[in-house]
Amino acid sequence: LEAALAKAAECNYSGPEVEEGQKAKVTLAEEAAIDADLEAALEQAQGGDEKAKEVLKVVYEKAKEKQMSSDRVNAARVVLDREQLVADTYAQIDKATETKDLDILQKALEMAIQLGLTNEKVDEAGNLREILQSVVDEMSKVKAATTVLKQQMTSQGGIKATDVGVLASAVDSAKSRIADEHMSAAIKAELDAASQTVTDGAEQLTIQDQLEAVKLTPNDHKALKDAIAKAANLEGLSLSTLDEVRVLFKAADLEYQKAREGVDEPEEEQEQVDSEEQAKLNKERHDRAKHPKYRFQVYPGLRTPDDFAKNVILQKRKLKD
Repeated sequence: LEAALAKAAECNYSGPEVEEGQKAKVTLAEEAAIDADLEAALEQAQGGDEKAKEVLKVVYEKAKEKQMSSDRVNAARVVLDREQLVADTYAQIDKATETKDLDILQKALEMAIQLGLTNEKVDEAGNLREILQSVVDEMSKVKAATTVLKQQMTSQGGIKATDVGVLASAVDSAKSRIADEHMSAAIKAELDAASQTVTDGAEQLTIQDQLEAVKLTPNDHKALKDAIAKAANLEGLSLSTLDEVRVLFKAADLEYQKAREGVDEPEEEQEQVDSEEQAKLNKERHDRAKHPKYRFQVYPGLRTPDDFAKNVILQKRKLKD
């Protein structure tokens, strides 16, 4: 900066940049002087001399007014506020130990180093940090494997057994290495969700195999229909194989309907088939009707008794009551 200002003076340049540079030069000189005073005051205050601490406090206040930020400023703050900082650091260690929060614990241990704290509490906190870091590492593997598998499950190409195996191994590893005392509710929920993804992946593998198998029997109406129905149980499937099976089923269903129309089955056998088919359809409708969205509420008084019974001839009074 001094060289630049000298060059500007040599060139007789006096623009706004020169004025800013001169102001900056004064500021830097003042901060350098304060920094030097801090260094001297810190050396004297390390021995616990109260007068030296008073001098350090005055110099530190000057540094704060200048909004200075340096290692010496931090060191001065530590010396002046040591008792409060020690109490705050221990409180943060206790909080991190209770909540298993690695970020809070890391910051508390960094402050403990600055304060020069060395005791059993700090040592235990250091051991806990290593444990929590291993927990974070294990859960990072689970999260990464879960994300990859979910993306693959929605792809047209589908998944392989090795894809599910990667996530299953990550979940098993996390469950075996994370102790119950470090298994927070959030971590348990993440592991449960990952385990469900493994289950869904295994089910999709079964469906994929079934879809590939029915492609070899394009005229088997029932097998095609069952494969499509099972695939519908999994959300988000966009398998190209499923699209192919749907095309095959459409053609097979046309032939199936033509065959039914062209064959005169015995009345008793036809009635039995129709009865079984109707029972199956009724069960499917009943199962769908159990869904919460079909739970209708009763609204008494929506119609008057006279309006309700106006088209009834016999026992009208009993019906209105």
